[in-house]
Amino acid sequence: NENNRLIADLRGRIERLEGAGGAVGLDAIAGKVSLGIGAIDRALGGGLRRGGLHEVIAGDDSGAAAGFCALLLTRLGEDGGAVLWARHGAGLYGPGLAALGLDPARLILVRPARGDDVLWVLEEGLRSRAPAAVLGETGSGGPIALRRLQLAAESSGVAALLLRPFAAKTVPGPALSRWRIE
Repeated sequence: NENNRLIADLRGRIERLEGAGGAVGLDAIAGKVSLGIGAIDRALGGGLRRGGLHEVIAGDDSGAAAGFCALLLTRLGEDGGAVLWARHGAGLYGPGLAALGLDPARLILVRPARGDDVLWVLEEGLRSRAPAAVLGETGSGGPIALRRLQLAAESSGVAALLLRPFAAKTVPGPALSRWRIE
């Protein structure tokens, strides 16, 4: 009957969409990374998903959020791949990153001339599929820019982290997870 054909057609479309970046397809393509804490991994459905955007919001100016991001990059790059960190400000402290497990030799640090270019750097890093993960520090980025970043992460299978500075104005967006670190 016609209703059964319509339902079968819709199911086929959903399966194709999921394979191109939906929840089922992404897990099969990109996988998840365990954070090593069972309760958090369970809350995330098995770990932090690659192939998506994750926001980290600094709850204070202590640097704890940057340290948390360094730990996430370490987990995401455990297979030996390089990780990209884009920030407009001054450089990072290599010995501090090493103490958190992030090998500075595997770190690609990009310092764009303008803070607004951080999102562009992340998107290009994702499209290249070269790094194991990308991280950008910026307070900018509207809904359209964040959606572009999420889509680039989905299509590449690479995790994108966005570190928002303390007191930055944030709006809900397409991030798969959102963390507030103090």
